[in-house]
Amino acid sequence: MANNVKTLLASGKTVMNGWLVIPSGFSAELMAQCGFDSITVDLQHGVQDYQSMVQCFQAMQAHPVTPLARVTWNEPGNLGKVLDAGAMGVICPMINTRKDAEAFVSACKYPPLGTRSNGPVRAAMYGPASGYQGTANEETLCIPIIETKTAIANLDEILDVEGIAGVYVGPSDLCFSYGLPPELDVELPEILKIYDQLISKCSRRNIFAGIHTGSAAYATRALGMGFRMTSVMNDGRMMAAYAKAVVAQVRKDSKGAA
Repeated sequence: MANNVKTLLASGKTVMNGWLVIPSGFSAELMAQCGFDSITVDLQHGVQDYQSMVQCFQAMQAHPVTPLARVTWNEPGNLGKVLDAGAMGVICPMINTRKDAEAFVSACKYPPLGTRSNGPVRAAMYGPASGYQGTANEETLCIPIIETKTAIANLDEILDVEGIAGVYVGPSDLCFSYGLPPELDVELPEILKIYDQLISKCSRRNIFAGIHTGSAAYATRALGMGFRMTSVMNDGRMMAAYAKAVVAQVRKDSKGAA
């Protein structure tokens, strides 16, 4: 199965990524029809588990979005299972050193590039006639999350690991790591300087930089900075934000009747 995220990035375009924390195939089906290029099922901080992730992937299958997953941790069984379920890319938290990055890539790639165990139970159903294993190493994306002061100190070594397709910035944890308040849409000069350096280093290596944001305005700003992938909030926060806006509008317009 061709990876549309790779195709978009190779053509010079950017990727707009959706984010699923609600453990519901219906929520995934709705989000898959909203125009996103890719959608990530969040197993780390969402209310998702493995079964709900599979249901989300199944619901997304009929639509032209690339399925991604954020795993709970950099652990081989964890990584292999989401790929076997059909994830075309894995976003992995707390990659802080070259050793972390090498272990991540190794667990995601079949031999001779890595040590991934063979058994793509669901993923293989949607592979080409030549077999999923024949294209998986090329088509599946390894995306470390850069979210700590330690990772920034080791950034060059992490980016130099063969098999890293791009990196994804976790702004809240990154701020936390520097002793700053956790924020998504960061305007702090010291963090913006880190963004500039990270984007430049990724660009020199022809790998992409992605970031999670809390608003459409900041996502647009991030693209202007040079980020190539952006996510805005998640399905749960979007639903809550719109619901609050509707309630507030009705109460306002009803002049006290509601």
